[in-house]
Amino acid sequence: MRGAQLWSERKRRKKLQLKHRKTGAFIWSFICKVMVLQNTVRKRIGKGDEKMDFNEIVKKDLEFLRKQLAGSKNELAKLPKETLWIEERKKGELFFSVSGDKGERKRKLISKDPDLISKLVRKEYLVNEVEIIERDIETLEKMKRIYTNGYVEPVAANVIKTINKARHRNTYEKYCRSEVERAGKPPIDYKRYSKEIIEWALADYNRSDYRPEDLRHRSSHGLFVRSKSEITIVEKYYEYKIPSRYEEVIERDGIRVIPDFIVPDRYGNFWIWEHCGMPNNPEYLARHKRKIEIYEKMGIVPWKNLIVTYDNEYGSIDVKIIEAEIKGKLL
Repeated sequence: MRGAQLWSERKRRKKLQLKHRKTGAFIWSFICKVMVLQNTVRKRIGKGDEKMDFNEIVKKDLEFLRKQLAGSKNELAKLPKETLWIEERKKGELFFSVSGDKGERKRKLISKDPDLISKLVRKEYLVNEVEIIERDIETLEKMKRIYTNGYVEPVAANVIKTINKARHRNTYEKYCRSEVERAGKPPIDYKRYSKEIIEWALADYNRSDYRPEDLRHRSSHGLFVRSKSEITIVEKYYEYKIPSRYEEVIERDGIRVIPDFIVPDRYGNFWIWEHCGMPNNPEYLARHKRKIEIYEKMGIVPWKNLIVTYDNEYGSIDVKIIEAEIKGKLL
């Protein structure tokens, strides 16, 4: 009897070691997946691909694991309360069902009941599966907390926040951004545009100073904008060598407005380019509609001098839409 128990205990330990190795492999696989996807996201900035950040990856994996956990627990609740005990004999294995608490356990031979054996084997499998899933969920939630609280994107807005001179932060923001942007010098097609347009492109302008802390995304030529979709748009301007102004404050007939972009077409006409980044947000969308109405009062309309683009439901913009607007109206 003692030999059978030792054999069973060794078998159980080997099984648990294998499962722990599988769990470790799962977590390591997840970490590698996150690192690869984070790197992919960084490479895709400005290319209009649908992006998935770290928290979204964790969220999807947690949703999958929680569904699996609920299903396993539900199935487990329907299985017999007994547990399975197996003993090795010369003629083969003997199967017993074990019931009761410690000290009062009862064994019943069930070798001739394959249906019950199958259910008890399944039960033991599910018990171990639940243990692994719960451990995985705990690990992923811990990883998410560490990432959320510890990871800081090394963009200008975040770097400036770490400067221990709060009283002069506005000065640092203005200086750091202006120096980076001044060094950028985005490309211009000098053959396409008139002398007046080129002078306009190179001149300083009255840029809005509204919420500078939200200018978190830097283009390849140093322009800081508010969203990844705006990065996608401005990078296309660079690709086609179109000059632009970002958030210039303009006034006409007593009306003051701040367009996302102002860009010229090849004939020297100026276009306002507005991008709606959160169409699923009712409050944001209402402000966007009011802005379009203001443009209409100023004579700025889609059939003449207004381009409007929108993010999709995933928070990104299709590059083909940007290119179609550029080729159809600006080139």
